[in-house]
Amino acid sequence: FDKCISSSLGRCITPSTLALVAGVVHGVAGPGGVLGVIPAVQLRNAKLASIYLITFCLTSTLVMGCFAACYGTFSGWLAG
Repeated sequence: FDKCISSSLGRCITPSTLALVAGVVHGVAGPGGVLGVIPAVQLRNAKLASIYLITFCLTSTLVMGCFAACYGTFSGWLAG
């Protein structure tokens, strides 16, 4: 379904792969990090705050990556 748009070191790079990478990068770098820090500070427990921050970062990155992959797949489908 996905066509190879670039070849680097013998590997095929598809639009879905590029979309997933862009989503992961934006998930890590997005302004939503502030929303992760404020509740963690209010917890006043280092262990709970660490668990909260780790899960916030992982889920934020995962959701943004999945959304980007779906968007890239759908865009490729529309483009024909």
